[in-house]
Order: sequence, then C-alpha cells, then structure tokens
Amino acid sequence: MRLSLAHHSVRRFDQPQNRLIQLLRLMPGDTDHQSVVAWHLDVSCDARLRHGIDGFGNQVTMLYATGPVDAVELTVTGDVLTTPFSGAVTGSAEPLPPIFYLRTTEATRCTARLGELARDLAGEGDPLDRAHRLSAAIHAGFTFAAVDGRAHA
Repeated sequence: MRLSLAHHSVRRFDQPQNRLIQLLRLMPGDTDHQSVVAWHLDVSCDARLRHGIDGFGNQVTMLYATGPVDAVELTVTGDVLTTPFSGAVTGSAEPLPPIFYLRTTEATRCTARLGELARDLAGEGDPLDRAHRLSAAIHAGFTFAAVDGRAHA
C-alpha cells in the first residue's frame, strides 16, 4: 500500500526568539515492511537543517534559526510503501539490545489493574495475538471527546 502523508504544525512564541534550536523527529525509517519513497520538510523561516541518527537509531533533523523568530511553521509531506505486518516491526535500525526495553521503570511499572487485565485476556493464541487483544482492550477503555472538531483522548 502506498501512503501519502502530510503534517503541518505551527509554533508561536510569546516573545521573538534570537536563536532557535529544535530537534525534529518527523521522518519514519525503512523497515522490512515499510520503505520511504519520498520525504520533504519545509520550514517557514530561514533555517539550517542537519539530518542525523539519534542513539535509538531514529532519523532526526536539527533545526537552527537565527532571529528574531516569532513563529515557525513546519510542513512535512511524503510517500511510504507498506506491506501488511500485523503491527510487528522487523528490520528496523535497532542499536540497543531488547533487554533495554524490558526493564521496569517508574513509568512502565505494571499496575495491579493492568496485570489483571493482561491475565484475563491471555487465553489462547501466539504472543502477538495476545498483545493485540490487550492493546484493543486498553484502547476501548479510553473516552474520546471532540475538541475544536477533532477527537482527543
């Protein structure tokens, strides 16, 4: 499937900025099931853009602008080719070992309620099926409300 993507954001400042430095994470990477065909980043002010890779293997862009800058508009457009993969990402640039993502931190500690939900949904099926059931159950627990005509959780 070919996906055409467009993203537009505006950042306004209370006071004009003399210097602006921002790390942008606006470009997907290639994987076994995804290829970036075309990608373009447009910035509304005079800015230098430096592309690189962060410590997690993600493509990033550093934006450097000299002011005064009172607002920055970013427009990203691109085309990505994908094949079905059931949500399992393989073949991505991954410099860190899996154990890095398996450690418990304060932000990732499993609550009793989440643990109970996971046990209730475990049932049959492979780990990916169980993960999809858990994800769907968590999603179903969110309440969505329209704000300015857009849905927000």
